[in-house]
Amino acid sequence: MKEETWTDSASDGIESSMPKYSFRSKLIADLAAVHGFSRDQVLDHLRTPDLARARQGVYAALRLRGWSFHRIGRAMNRHHSTVMYGYRQHRRRESEAFKC
Repeated sequence: MKEETWTDSASDGIESSMPKYSFRSKLIADLAAVHGFSRDQVLDHLRTPDLARARQGVYAALRLRGWSFHRIGRAMNRHHSTVMYGYRQHRRRESEAFKC
């Protein structure tokens, strides 16, 4: 069985040896890796504290890229209100970390 490859429409048809994912899935995978998890782990519904914090970090990173809460929710199979709550939690933790 031939392994599928990933192509980016902006790459002029240059193929990569990466598994076939959309740009959105690749972005989520990259952001998950920053937090030490795989794409499948952050898209799963497990709620361990470390995984929840990583997922919330992905929400925040996507918001910084201009994604709406609805779009993030659709991409990550979550309700937009869950994304909003996670984003607020991430921002709260971030602000507490920088308080003197």
